[in-house]
Amino acid sequence: MTRHLPITALIGLALLPCPAQQAAPAPAPQVTAPVSADIARTSLAEAMAIYQELRELQLLQQDGKLTAARILQAAERIEAPLVTLRLLAPAYRENIILLADAILWQGQWMLCVYAGDCGIDYEAPFLDEGFEPLELLSGDAEDILTDKKEDPALRQAVQTLVDKLGGAAVLQLPGHLLQKRWAKDYKTALHFFTGICAAAAMENDQDCAAALQQQYETLRYFRQGGAWELLRLDALAEQFHLALAEIGAGSHPFGDPVLPANRRSAARMQALAPFFDTLPHLKTLLLKPQENDPS
Repeated sequence: MTRHLPITALIGLALLPCPAQQAAPAPAPQVTAPVSADIARTSLAEAMAIYQELRELQLLQQDGKLTAARILQAAERIEAPLVTLRLLAPAYRENIILLADAILWQGQWMLCVYAGDCGIDYEAPFLDEGFEPLELLSGDAEDILTDKKEDPALRQAVQTLVDKLGGAAVLQLPGHLLQKRWAKDYKTALHFFTGICAAAAMENDQDCAAALQQQYETLRYFRQGGAWELLRLDALAEQFHLALAEIGAGSHPFGDPVLPANRRSAARMQALAPFFDTLPHLKTLLLKPQENDPS
């Protein structure tokens, strides 16, 4: 099974390996900064655009197909999103990157774990997503730049890319950020999504409302984490929707969509309104057909 994460939302993930090959790192304290959801989502999209280019370079390097031309192409493509990210205050920019990392590796972890819960043997991707491939790429870049026998055109292309990203110091950034990774309540998030799917899909409106009330207590807990935490949870709702699509409607216990049109009574939608107001992507999870990213 191949997992494709959308470009719509985010930078930096590290796949926590399937079932417990590796313990999650301890969560670092989050930097306090005012949060605009619109600015955060735009910045996440720009960061992800950069990430996708860099990840593709690492894939090519592992396949022995990395060329100077492709590196220069990536350097050109990341220029515009870099301008946007550099307009952010440093603390805000770091939060964007750490938030994206959390969203992506936790989204991958949810797919892995929930596929296993559904009896599916998950096939891990060839290359982990997020800070890990960026750390590998940084090491390869250092090797290329210091190897006097390396193709001069390749070395020059790598130097151009490194300069575009901010200079030699940026090569240490992925390893540094790995030590600050946010790793809090990702299991709680998965339980929340499965619980709200089960509640929303119940046949009886009264049973649905009672089950949603229990999930509302979990939502209240997440709200205590502030705006960054709610951005993470909202994006993970989209990731879980993609996980259901990847697993397939015939293999998980929820419908496609989770809440079909014939059960969207006024009472049920009213009970769901506080969830949708707080986490807009829950509408995608519950109401939209389960369509995977085709890329």
